Amino acid sequence: MKAPEQETPAEKKARLSAEIARTPSWESFISAFRDRASSCRETCNCGREFYNPGNGWDWEFGEIEALEAVKATPLNYAVQRIRLEGCIYVEDCDCWHERALRIIGFINRHNYALADFLTLEKTRKQLEADRSPVVK
Repeated sequence: MKAPEQETPAEKKARLSAEIARTPSWESFISAFRDRASSCRETCNCGREFYNPGNGWDWEFGEIEALEAVKATPLNYAVQRIRLEGCIYVEDCDCWHERALRIIGFINRHNYALADFLTLEKTRKQLEADRSPVVK
């Protein structure tokens, strides 16, 4: 087995796809971090451009041809975004998958501690809100 830094892009993609298939919480992660809006066009954090040429979007004259010229990736559906660690990624891009798998692993390994943290933060924030003046 090769070290990850020695993998070809195809080998890396195959390894990540297999790892995603073995990760039961992948869909839950996507659902939690997916942006609630979609669009006809989006640039991923890595710089790759994605677009949906169909679905009746209002394209400017020559805009689709310009996207095709720069080898943007066409999709048959609206472009979905993932917000992760302050960055916006396109869901169909695979640049964020390896990091997401690490985050999922962290969440799954520390789920009780994270639940405790969120409970404590809720209590702290409620106390802070209770001490705030009421504005009428």
